[in-house]
Amino acid sequence: MTPTFEAEQSAEAPNTIETFLNTRLNIDLSPNGLHAQLSSHYYDQARQGISRVLRDGERLGSLGYSSGGMRHHMLYRADNGNVFVVHNAYGNWSDAFYFTPSLLREYFEGNENEMPEYELSDDVKAILNRIDREAFHYED
Repeated sequence: MTPTFEAEQSAEAPNTIETFLNTRLNIDLSPNGLHAQLSSHYYDQARQGISRVLRDGERLGSLGYSSGGMRHHMLYRADNGNVFVVHNAYGNWSDAFYFTPSLLREYFEGNENEMPEYELSDDVKAILNRIDREAFHYED
């Protein structure tokens, strides 16, 4: 049985998400990899969840679902302040990747006046640049 959002938001959830994030390699956290896409009819919900995390300071916000409602997409602010999209599928944390300004713009397209400010931290920018350099074999 898939846990409810309330269970995912429980006091234990940040610890289990942090543990999951700490088991992932940087390449796995790249937003440019293959990840399940949020169904577009959840974009209104996604904007609300994003605003709760980025504007209101909450740690976890619901973005919506995919896979017939079996995969829950959430926005999560980690202990270090970095923001991730995390997926809970079939009751398990199944994917995570850095939340980016381009994904923010996608969810707020047509609603730009509601879009909260957001930019990647310097350490995430460096990680993503390094991943791109390694993946595409180009020099600085």
